[in-house]
Parts: sequence; structure tokens; C-alpha cells
Amino acid sequence: LGQLEESVSTYTDYRPGRMDYECLVKHTDPVTESATLGYVLPPEPTYKIKLPSRTVLEGRLTSLQLETVMYACTQHQRSLPCGHRAGFFMGDGPGLGKGRQIA
Repeated sequence: LGQLEESVSTYTDYRPGRMDYECLVKHTDPVTESATLGYVLPPEPTYKIKLPSRTVLEGRLTSLQLETVMYACTQHQRSLPCGHRAGFFMGDGPGLGKGRQIA
């Protein structure tokens, strides 16, 4: 059993699940997620990102940051039963570019 546990990874490299990340700039810091979460696709986004092309082409935002912006905008399109817009909580750790995403 010990050998089996050693061969199973607890964490895996994170890749945006619903974006064509091949054409995007990879995030500068290593980002991981639990191996279990790596098997689950995030919900299909409904928002189409509308940014200047150079923001993407010049790598001003990484694939991870663009994914966060896309899901935040998707959430903000939703209206709650009370009439308010839905919010988005960004729980990223240090070094992921929260300031760039918010800007």
C-alpha cells in the first residue's frame, strides 16, 4: 500500500478548464490544485471576454487571470431574485495577480 500511495499525486498543475489555454500566456508562478478537483470541469462560462487584443497577445494577463476575469463577469451578469447582481469571491493565494485581475 505504501508504494501505491507514493505513486498517486495529491496535487496537479492547474490549467484553465474551459479556455483554449494553448494560445494564452502561462502563469508565471506554478499553480496547483488538488488532483480530485483536476478531474472536474468548471461550469461553462456565458460571458465572452471583451479586452483589447494586445492585453491577451502581449501576455498582460495570464491564462489563469483571464479565466478569473471571465468567471467574474459571468457571475456579474446574473441577477438575484431581489434584483441585485450576483457577486464573485476571488480566493486566490499570493502571487496570482489579484490586483491585475481587479484592475
